[in-house]
Amino acid sequence: MKEKLISITIILLSILAPLVIFPRIISDDSYIPKIAVLLFCGFFLLIFVLMNYKKLYIDKLDILLLIFAFLIFFSTCFSSKIKISIIGTKTRYEGMLTFYTYILLFFSAKKFFKKEYISIYCKIMYVVIMLICVLSLCQYYITSIEFPTIFVKDIYSGSSGTFGNSNFLGNFVSIFLPILISMYIINGKKQNLLLAVLLFMSLLVCLARSAWLSAVTCLMILVIFLLYKRKKEYFIRFLTIIITFSLAFTIINFTGKENTKSKGTKMVNEIKQITTTGITERNGSGRIAIWNMVIKLTLKNPILGVGTDNLEYGLYEDEEIKYNELYEFVVRAQASVDKAHNEYLQIAATLGIPALLIYLTFLGIIIFKNVKRSFKNNAVFVLLLSIASYLIQAFFNISTIGIAPFFWLILGFINNEEIIKQINEKILDN
Repeated sequence: MKEKLISITIILLSILAPLVIFPRIISDDSYIPKIAVLLFCGFFLLIFVLMNYKKLYIDKLDILLLIFAFLIFFSTCFSSKIKISIIGTKTRYEGMLTFYTYILLFFSAKKFFKKEYISIYCKIMYVVIMLICVLSLCQYYITSIEFPTIFVKDIYSGSSGTFGNSNFLGNFVSIFLPILISMYIINGKKQNLLLAVLLFMSLLVCLARSAWLSAVTCLMILVIFLLYKRKKEYFIRFLTIIITFSLAFTIINFTGKENTKSKGTKMVNEIKQITTTGITERNGSGRIAIWNMVIKLTLKNPILGVGTDNLEYGLYEDEEIKYNELYEFVVRAQASVDKAHNEYLQIAATLGIPALLIYLTFLGIIIFKNVKRSFKNNAVFVLLLSIASYLIQAFFNISTIGIAPFFWLILGFINNEEIIKQINEKILDN
């Protein structure tokens, strides 16, 4: 019964976390419902996990996460803004409580999620993904009215779905596009192809270049997978994916807005500029300048960082960075710097270099453990491809509370042998 409650809580969070959002006509802080859902579900997960304490066993991955959790706690305690580090900054909310919820999601998916619920979970996620993709396309094409006013839309850069920012939609797509493509190649089910095409169209209209990069990388990995498998039906389905994606690209290109085309052109021109004149601080939409500031801040606070989700205040509290670089960037970019736009630098700057090393070791163990068997176990390959895709885009994007829970859940699922077996038998089986 307790494991059933954990599974239901995870399903509830997976429905609500990506979908709920405040409209800007109600509040500028559109992420309040998301953090409420996350912490509410996290609270009940903690209770249910503790009720199952007799079934708890600790392995090396769990030990690493416990060390990571302790480092988060100490970083929060020594933060200059302890309250902010506990709950997180406004609109971001990735403080200590959020990180602990992520860790709970991993534990729950790894140890307690009932295998009988994985088919239900996948069917529910089909609906969630379809709703978000359709909404993003509606936001893209219906510009004569404010559509829909109950959701946030970034009219200057691209569609945002229910995430309030086009880059965050790209973050979401980077998790699920590899899953749907690889599932279609493996089992040939048309609903997987339909969702893959919708996700690809959302990828195009959100204009998130980090997600574009991860998608291209995943397609290259898929080619290696196909060459290893050498199954005729896999090659035919991969060709079908290429053809349908090409048609979708053509539709978006010829019916799209000018900023969609210009964004792709801008990316190509930027690559040409880098190869001829080298990297400057203005490359990557100003990310290079942000990274330089964040690296300097990290080196000045290497052990515990400046405090969980306390990057913005940490930068302003450093007199040298504030007057020499930060003010100039804020004036030029007309934007504040509250995230590093690189998840790994974000962890190093806010939680400290030891926390980053623990996190990378944790991820490294999961990846290296599963790389070999991924080409023999289809479920492992599908989940590992999604993990790889997320980690690639994380070099240029930020973690958000509406999407990061899925990443931690997938990390848990790939370490749950019963779930892996169930996915192979009930979901990927032809």
